Amino acid sequence: LTNTGNETAFKVVPRASLPGRPARSGAARNIAPGGTQVWSLALDRTALAPGGHVAIVRIAYEDANGYPFEVLAATPFSVRHRNRPAVAGRLLVPAIGSRGKASGSLDLRIPQTRGQRLAVRLVLPRGLSTPTPRRILFRGRNTHLRLPVEVRNHSLLDGSRVDAYAVVTVLDEHPPQSDLIHGTVTIRAGPRRATGAASSPWLLLGLALLGAGLLEIATRAFGWHPVGQCHPRAALAIDIVLLCSGTGFLLSLYPWQDLLARTVCAGGDMASLFYPTLLMAREILPRGEWTGWTMGNYAGFPVFHFYSTLPFVVIALLGHVFPLEQTFKVVTLAGPTFLPIAAAWLFGVLGYGQTAAAIAGVAMLPFLLQQGNSMWGGNIPSVLAGEFCHAIGLTLSLVLLGLLHRIVRGRGRWPSAAVVLAAIGLCHTFAFFAALWASLFFVWPRRGLQRRARPLLPVYLGAFLLLCFWGLPLPARLIYTTKWAMIWRIKDWREVLPAPLWPVAIVAAVGLLASLARLKRFEWDRQGLLVFTLAGGVFFYFLVPAFGFPDIRFVPVVQMFLCLVAADTVAWVLGGVRQRRLFAALVVAATLVWGHSHLGYIPSWLHWNYSGYEGKPTWPQFKRINDHLRGDLNDPRVVFEHSETHNRFGSSRAFENLPLFAGRATLEGVFHQASLNSPFIFYLQSEVSERASGPFRQYTYARLDPAAALPHLRLYNVGHIIAVSEKAKQAYDEHPAYQRTMSLDSYAVYKVAGGNTGYVVVARNEPVLYTGKNFKLAFYRWFKHPEMLDVPLVPEALIPRAIAARFALRTATITNLPRRPIKADCHVRTRLEQYRIHFDTDCPGKPHIVKVSYFPRWQAADGSPVLPVSPGFMLVWPQSASFDIVYRRNAIDWIGLLLTVCGIFGVGLAWASPRLSARVEELLAPAWTPVLARVEHWRVWLVPALVIGLVGVAAATRISLRSEERAYQAAERAYRARDFERAAKLLARWTASDKDTFKQATALFQLGIAYGETDRPVAAIRAHERLLFEFPNVNYRAGALFHLARNYYRVGELERARDYARTLRSEYPETGWSKRLARELPQLLSASSERDPNAAATHGRPSSDALAP
Repeated sequence: LTNTGNETAFKVVPRASLPGRPARSGAARNIAPGGTQVWSLALDRTALAPGGHVAIVRIAYEDANGYPFEVLAATPFSVRHRNRPAVAGRLLVPAIGSRGKASGSLDLRIPQTRGQRLAVRLVLPRGLSTPTPRRILFRGRNTHLRLPVEVRNHSLLDGSRVDAYAVVTVLDEHPPQSDLIHGTVTIRAGPRRATGAASSPWLLLGLALLGAGLLEIATRAFGWHPVGQCHPRAALAIDIVLLCSGTGFLLSLYPWQDLLARTVCAGGDMASLFYPTLLMAREILPRGEWTGWTMGNYAGFPVFHFYSTLPFVVIALLGHVFPLEQTFKVVTLAGPTFLPIAAAWLFGVLGYGQTAAAIAGVAMLPFLLQQGNSMWGGNIPSVLAGEFCHAIGLTLSLVLLGLLHRIVRGRGRWPSAAVVLAAIGLCHTFAFFAALWASLFFVWPRRGLQRRARPLLPVYLGAFLLLCFWGLPLPARLIYTTKWAMIWRIKDWREVLPAPLWPVAIVAAVGLLASLARLKRFEWDRQGLLVFTLAGGVFFYFLVPAFGFPDIRFVPVVQMFLCLVAADTVAWVLGGVRQRRLFAALVVAATLVWGHSHLGYIPSWLHWNYSGYEGKPTWPQFKRINDHLRGDLNDPRVVFEHSETHNRFGSSRAFENLPLFAGRATLEGVFHQASLNSPFIFYLQSEVSERASGPFRQYTYARLDPAAALPHLRLYNVGHIIAVSEKAKQAYDEHPAYQRTMSLDSYAVYKVAGGNTGYVVVARNEPVLYTGKNFKLAFYRWFKHPEMLDVPLVPEALIPRAIAARFALRTATITNLPRRPIKADCHVRTRLEQYRIHFDTDCPGKPHIVKVSYFPRWQAADGSPVLPVSPGFMLVWPQSASFDIVYRRNAIDWIGLLLTVCGIFGVGLAWASPRLSARVEELLAPAWTPVLARVEHWRVWLVPALVIGLVGVAAATRISLRSEERAYQAAERAYRARDFERAAKLLARWTASDKDTFKQATALFQLGIAYGETDRPVAAIRAHERLLFEFPNVNYRAGALFHLARNYYRVGELERARDYARTLRSEYPETGWSKRLARELPQLLSASSERDPNAAATHGRPSSDALAP
């Protein structure tokens, strides 16, 4: 398979099938643009009857957002049969509209020598269907037949073009022969698009050319201005047309019929962002806050506390005037819509002139329309995937640069820049980092630095104060989140520089080379600013993974400023042209045409997202499932099997909206870093799903196992499961603890027996203080062992010392948990609200576990301590029969709010009074000017030192981040080469740092074998027992049991060896490890065996095939 598209195809799985035989699937792989992968699928045709047959291959794959696709391939073949003349023909299907149908025809040409009875079967990819997939025909004497064909489109995106096949089998022949007829099906945009994207290039091309060219000619012809000059009104009209062309193109692209429909937005992460917006409008803002809490996901989590908040506040406020559903959709597109205007404004401020500013605006289109990625940020596909806050932040960053440029030149005042910088911080953290770096351009060592950079300190101080209400509590509370660090594996340069950006990159490269060759003037305040910010994106790309941030968030900064460098180059060329506006109009028109030719799937995705859940043909089915589960937050939680099948409803995240559509709480959500419970929830997801998502790469996950999931479901008070895969439904149907309560098409809902355990329970054992390192990793391993779940662990790292001193039971390792049972027959009645938990208990004084995520803003109404407890819940000791926990501000929140109020007051007054604004600069100057003076004085040395230092830091960071991977690869090579002495040394070093990754499990398994091969059985036992304890969910158990039995036998502990041998034989009787044990150490399987004194010579030394069964 070769990927001829321009974005990576993920989880590509070919599935080949023969008539009446089970299908064979290949392993899932990713294919980069232009890449090729090869699968070999062995199909058993020995049982097929003689004759002509057809093999069908269905290739399933996903895009970066998890949207599923499928394509077909087919080939005829014969079994002990000489083919007769084939039935030929054409399968003709007109283009189908989105969610529409089309009537076509299947034309058959049948050789006269063939039989009379024909079976015709249509084979269509997923997303298409036909009401008559199979028909039986009698042709008589006809050699030509035309059959009507109706094809319906359920989920294929606009612009898709897929293969379809008709398999024609002549039945009254012996042996029968099947022939293959190929056709294609194209999905076109619906009629509503006639005035949208399809006509936009003609409309805007006409506006640009007519506005620039015809007005210019007309003004000259009628003598409205002297030769060589343009009439002011005509120039103004031309400039307005050119400046608005980029935004006008985007506005014409948007599906306004969908945007203005009162439906809940779907698609990607966007599909789960409306519910938090609703909470902002109905609950959070009325409480006088910009952050809040929801019980709906992740066992409760602080919504907007660690995520963008300003765009949701704007949507919520506008939602009181306009319908919230429509407001949400329109505001999500604000970032890309206003980016061309922001770029044009920046170029205008930098002194480029209006025509160059128009080119800068339209230069943003290749960046916005590129589809090399759909989750990195900034471009329209990323917006549609849910990253609209990041896009708004990037747009505001261009505004900030323009404001700062005006301020340092004395043409503006600092309060406006402080407000914009704070707004960027409230939009998106990564956009804020990029904006901060860009602002440092104005303090870069150069002549005149003291005068120019003097207003910047008030900007930073004002922004800091405005952000304090949100940002001041943030650093101390990051410990209550889950780290999501990744280094994106870019396999092809076209991911970073997709086709729409190729002309931009070429033009930008020409401009930079011209500057290096001194053919083009390099002005520090213009080109320097663009190159500095572009270089900052590259710097952060290499640096931020060291701090737990994804690197690819800064690639859009590079792409965006690459477009601006290209616009600068065009502006340079423009300076040598007499008819500048006409030339600019041609450039604008060419860019619009180029952008339109690279729309790709964007119009379809726009329609998919903004038509909403209610706009999907599957809405009735989705609504019925939600109605079946309808309840409130006090009902047990609902979990759902992770599956891309949910995309049919609008997104694979559709059931994250159970709180919105059904009123019930679920576990998963879109803000997966915002809760202590996130790792445990995704581990549970892996136990209830055929294919888990596993978003946190620092953890291992399990496999579908309803029995293993049961204690975890009860721990989280889960009452129902939504399943969709056949494998999962079969597993639940076969387990007595799961009762099917609903079946609807491929979906089933199961009730969990004993799942309704309550949201507040009395602990079965006294809580134990965990004093060891890395409590998150320890708790994760505690969660893997169901036998430990009744011993609650309290992390010493998160509680005050005075409270920690009260614990009588302590442990530094979960391998040895002390137990002190609590003997009491307790009954608890609970009532949950979003911001209050009330319960009545008949066991006051006993430890009660509240199955809601811990967060320091939860406080007991009576002032008693609320402590974190494993896995991520709250622990309280109520002193009365009635107890309340409330969510409210604490000291750090009040301090941050007070500082922000002071900031609003101070920045507001400075904005209103130019004299006060200047006075603030004077007051802050003594703390700022001496530093600037030193920097300016040493600028000749500082500049190369800074450049070398920044490059060195970025390079060293990437090298250090990859050093661990290189160490693992070196150990792996030594192990594969059977250099066990070196492998043991390297693997021991690798496993010395505690991790819960699949590589760590593999390293421990190989380390035990390497120790065994080098006559260190005790060390081998230690490695494999550690493996069994730390990774019960990883598929090395059978091999570890074998080696433990053998190594215990070698050291003379026969009973331990027998125990492991029996366990292996009991749990894995048919595996190669079990058979090998019976072959090499049969005496361990005999109860009466004795240790053979010569055993060490015959069996003690591992055989040469120790690496595998």
